[in-house]
Amino acid sequence: MVHSNSQPGKSACCRLCLQPRTLLKSHIIPKGLLRIAKGEHSQLITMGINDSSMPRMDNVNWREELLCEECERHINLSYETSQINKLKGAKDKVPSDKRITITNLDFNRFYLFWLSIIWRASESSLDEFSVVNFPDELSNVLRKAILEGHAKYRGHDLDEFFQIGICRWYFDGTDSKSFLTTFKLISDERCISYIFMVAGFAVVYQLSPEVSRVLPKGFSLIKKSYVFRMNKIFPGESPVVDEFVEDARTSALRDPGFAIDKILAGT
Repeated sequence: MVHSNSQPGKSACCRLCLQPRTLLKSHIIPKGLLRIAKGEHSQLITMGINDSSMPRMDNVNWREELLCEECERHINLSYETSQINKLKGAKDKVPSDKRITITNLDFNRFYLFWLSIIWRASESSLDEFSVVNFPDELSNVLRKAILEGHAKYRGHDLDEFFQIGICRWYFDGTDSKSFLTTFKLISDERCISYIFMVAGFAVVYQLSPEVSRVLPKGFSLIKKSYVFRMNKIFPGESPVVDEFVEDARTSALRDPGFAIDKILAGT
């Protein structure tokens, strides 16, 4: 996550190590994921799900002074570089019609990689991430897990009550890598979930007092295993993903000049 354009900013308390240090402009969504999304293109289709903003073609530069250089390097070396390479590389990956199987997986690094994204979103003051607002106690639990590299809380595995699921989704049969959305909050009496999409992946974060609560249909749970079988999802196969995409369509329809299908056809 440390890049040459992450210029030093003002001196303040780093959100990860809590030490008074000069902060860099941190990417909330890892730059490596945005590179996968853009491919050969310079812009993405960005859509706000919870607000009235119009979809747009955007270079996407959601950065904020959150972390010191040392903590930027920690996240980059501990999680981002290895796990993004795992997602985009052909090694250790077996595709099929229904799923993508990733072998030789380091569960701890993979889980904490995705956890670090929603933690940064919660810490961010940017409007795009305003829907993600964790209580201080939960934010501190996630912070310690990311900093120490152990997904534990009071002797329990963090993934028992803070589950993360992923699927590889396709938009009307077309690859969806060029889509990037903000987070959507879904809640009921028994759980709170956040979902967002980036680089062709739909990601759900589910927080529940129930141990190992079942994820919404279509999502593959990140669990303790050396193998991760990630579902491929097409329209009609996951109600949560379908509703999420419909929200994006509704947002797009507010701007008659924004032709999603034409843009996708050209990506």
